[in-house]
Amino acid sequence: MRLTDIVSADTTAFDHQLQSKLGSTSDNVRHLFRESACALSQELKDIRTTASCDDEEVVAHWIPGRIEVMGKHTDYAGGNSLVCSTDGRGMTMVSSLTPVGGSPQRKITIISILPHGMNHHATHTSAPFLVNGRTVVRHTINLTDDNYCIDKNDATAKDWRIYPITVVRRLEKNFGLYYTDSTKEIGYHINIAISSNLPPASGLSTSSAFVTGLFLVLDSHLGIQLSETYRQAIGTEDDNAAYNLSTYLGSIENGTCYTRQMTTTSDNKEETILLEGTKQGDGVGTFGGSEDHAAILLGKKHAFRLLSFCPTRPASFAVNFVDGKHTVCNSKDCAEAQDLNQVVSEFELPSNLVFVIAYSGARAEKAGQETDASIGYND
Repeated sequence: MRLTDIVSADTTAFDHQLQSKLGSTSDNVRHLFRESACALSQELKDIRTTASCDDEEVVAHWIPGRIEVMGKHTDYAGGNSLVCSTDGRGMTMVSSLTPVGGSPQRKITIISILPHGMNHHATHTSAPFLVNGRTVVRHTINLTDDNYCIDKNDATAKDWRIYPITVVRRLEKNFGLYYTDSTKEIGYHINIAISSNLPPASGLSTSSAFVTGLFLVLDSHLGIQLSETYRQAIGTEDDNAAYNLSTYLGSIENGTCYTRQMTTTSDNKEETILLEGTKQGDGVGTFGGSEDHAAILLGKKHAFRLLSFCPTRPASFAVNFVDGKHTVCNSKDCAEAQDLNQVVSEFELPSNLVFVIAYSGARAEKAGQETDASIGYND
């Protein structure tokens, strides 16, 4: 789609896209997309010094937040969780890719509209423009071919920049972030503009939405999922790829290696597929699991999902609805399971049930090794 389709006062075309992809034309969601598109437009005008970029071809992504109904964050240790994604609350990313002919230069710029109360992140990275009166921060990651290295200054970042730096560094290490045009690799500059209405650092997985969204955006532009390495390690739609991807994204955030056990069809032997990490706790600064990424990737409208972890897989429960009796137990462990009439891993959210989430306003930022939240989290 074109940038003007999102920022235009006539939103008919874009509303059709929202209805088709999300089943909604929520004012909240449309507003966030428009903010992201305005930030991208301002950035492109700033770097190109052109009057208008409205005809720029862009990709738009919606990344919801996550609600943990039950589970108490035991995903990093293989526990079960009942989760769902949020409706109307989340993060939008609008992005464009500009090929750089005749140059191997690869750059990724993140432009983020800061939520209220987060201006302390703008100390060294503020952009020269505002969006709806709010501060905008930006950071450019320059990729090199030298041992997956990035700018030395990026290695010491302790603020919001640690999230895109961690994601880009890991994807470059595991897959190589190259843009291929027919028979040759060429340079590029990807610009990604982000807006969110999730309360920041509040337990609704803004960090995991950021990590998941960045992967989806970079994959849209660079075709990561088409690579042979990805297909072997994560898989295709036919073999639990979405579950494997959430496990991998969790390993990006916590810094660990990603492994997948596979049985080869030829000789029926097991082999281990490895995507090398950095080290435990050396992702964004916390050692968590993949619950958030799974809820975001697998969430369906008006539905709960029951998941198990290490690796991420559906966890089935047996449910009995006969004679008004509602019994729920683990389908593997419960002695009654064989007598119950339905085994499920997905539950429909009753139409008369709405989650009201109270947010105290206290921030629990995890970015970096020295924050109070990351120290407590990892202990």
